[in-house]
Amino acid sequence: MRYNPNIDPDPDWWHSLTREEKVNSVLDSHSALWDELKVNGRLHAIAHVTVEDLLASGRNSPVRTTLRNLMAQGLTRHQAIHAIATVILERITEEMREGNTPSLESCLKRLSTLTALSWARRGEQLESSTPHKSS
Repeated sequence: MRYNPNIDPDPDWWHSLTREEKVNSVLDSHSALWDELKVNGRLHAIAHVTVEDLLASGRNSPVRTTLRNLMAQGLTRHQAIHAIATVILERITEEMREGNTPSLESCLKRLSTLTALSWARRGEQLESSTPHKSS
């Protein structure tokens, strides 16, 4: 079986994998992108695994609800995974900067405000603040 970010992984398969096997499976699924993108592939894969593990924790989890809402609003599953991972990682970073221990509860609270529109606006802000190479 192979990981596909646009399809829910089979729960039995996903739970049978070690964390390292999950990371490698995500890395393999994105292998064509690593040369094109200037991102840390391992960190990217760990972000995917973190969200997939939260999704696998229960059918009615708040993370699953956020995923469903984002997809209903037009994001692909893969885009929704990225949005969720970004919000979680940003919240953890904020809490650490504030000297607090990151908590799942604060991440879930932040996720409850995430929409496809807010995610798209973040991308537009990033795009407008990123210097572009002139051709």
